[in-house]
Formats: sequence, structure tokens, C-alpha cells
Amino acid sequence: MVVGVIEGIRDVSPDRPSGGQVFWPFQQSARWELTWLVRGEFDRSDLIAAVRREVREVDADLSIATVSSLVALLHAATAEARFVAMLGTIFSGLALGLAAHGLYSVVTYLAVQRFREMGLRMVLGAQANDVLKRVLWKGLQLGALGVALGLVGSVALTRFLESLRYGVSPRDPVTLVAVAALFLLVAVAASLLPALRATRVDPLAMIRS
Repeated sequence: MVVGVIEGIRDVSPDRPSGGQVFWPFQQSARWELTWLVRGEFDRSDLIAAVRREVREVDADLSIATVSSLVALLHAATAEARFVAMLGTIFSGLALGLAAHGLYSVVTYLAVQRFREMGLRMVLGAQANDVLKRVLWKGLQLGALGVALGLVGSVALTRFLESLRYGVSPRDPVTLVAVAALFLLVAVAASLLPALRATRVDPLAMIRS
């Protein structure tokens, strides 16, 4: 006789799917140890005291070996994954800083190479804003190329990070768009200083040189 059917329970680790469970009456499958899940509206210490009191009232010889909150159990089960994720975050931040510095260097070099051209454009009537937009656009193009390559690589390598994700799709569009937008903002910020320097070029000095 089937009394009821419930969804699978992940009782080992959040990243391991449920293997299926069967509930048996205690009289048919008695064990030395039992695990109880208790939910209450009290503080943790008050709830533990209430549980111990109730157990003693049932049988004074029974003892409670371990008491832990569900949050603490989940924290312990995901400790390794959180540590790896923290390392990934640190190295990702370092990579972002190196990428920003590299982009700044490249855009600065390209801007310096075109100082004479920009000076000539300004002599012919180009405004400082036009020069600023040109340099920023070049930096944005380089950043967009890096973002495109990065998105392709991230989608291709998501299977290696399966154990670090819980309830998040490897191709989550919100995450991908947010990361792409962040990198584009970094690209614009890294290109801003070279662009401002380009607007201060003395057109006559560039032509004389």
C-alpha cells in the first residue's frame, strides 16, 4: 500500500541529485539512531531546550547526541564549494584589473600614435568632443571584442563549474548580460583617461612636429 509520494530529498549535498527515498514505519524498521527535524517560532537556544525537555518527558534514558540548525548543516555541506567560489572571485577580480590595465595601455598607445592625425582634425574644425568620442569608441570596440570572446569561452567551459552552481543555469541570460555590461563599463573607464589626454593635444604643435 502506498500512503503517499513526495519529491526527492537531497540529504547528502546540494550538488548531488536525490537517489530516491522510502519511508518505513518505525515498528517495521527500528534503528538505534533517529534524526528529527523540528521547526519552531522560538530562538535557537529556546527551541533546543524545549526539544530536550520533550524527549526527557517521553523517556528519561534517551539522549540527544547532536543538535544543529539547518542553516549550519547547509553551510558545512557547501563549505568546499564556497571556498573554491571565493578563490574564483579573487582571481576574477585580479583578471579584471589586469584586463583594464592592458586595455588602458593599448588605447593610450593607439591614441599617442594618432596625435598628429587628431591635431590635424582639430585644425580642420574637429571639436574636442569628436576626438574624445573617437578614442572612447576605439576602446569600446576592443572591450566588446574581449567580451564576445569571453562569453563564448564561458559558455564552453561551464560544464567544468557544475559543482559550484546551485539552482542557476550555466547559460543564465541575466548573469551573462550583467557581466558583459560590467566589462564594457570597465573598458570605457580604462579608455577615458587616454581620451581626455587626446583632447588636450595642441594642434599647432603637432603640425610643427
